[in-house]
Amino acid sequence: PVYFAASVQHDSHRDVLANKSLLMKLLHLSDGELSELALSVGFDFEDSSKSWHWIIIPALIRQMSARSEDQCRVLEIGTFDAKFTAFVVSRFNCDMHTVDLPDDAEQFINSYSRSAPTDRMRFISSRNERLRESGANFYQFDSVDLLDRFDKHSFDIVWIDGDHLAPQVQFD
Repeated sequence: PVYFAASVQHDSHRDVLANKSLLMKLLHLSDGELSELALSVGFDFEDSSKSWHWIIIPALIRQMSARSEDQCRVLEIGTFDAKFTAFVVSRFNCDMHTVDLPDDAEQFINSYSRSAPTDRMRFISSRNERLRESGANFYQFDSVDLLDRFDKHSFDIVWIDGDHLAPQVQFD
């Protein structure tokens, strides 16, 4: 499997060029193929508000889908608002599984401005609607329990986008 953690950042044109070069080498893509993929998924290399996972994960799924007739199996650790989850499922032939903390977990409540009950309920409702519409498999438990829940060889891609701090991301 391929493991990818949320950590690629860019702040300058030089960073963009370096990230593009690295991505092309890792995924064996030409500049034209990378540009075509970026256009197809609506990714703008110069928009620093866009995380590179919006192009990297689709590139990996396309690559793996081309190698096998089986559906690419993706595990996403950290569902957040499920926009990325819904996007991937709607655009690519993959079996998407996504894990996030239970709605009543203290860490869930006290992150991303979800401490106010009305804001939290609005967030959960919106996320759950996207998940329902997408058909993705959604699980709620702490990622430290992953190996107890899934066979460690059951996914082609593991996208780690839960807690972005050490040591949690290292455990994931």
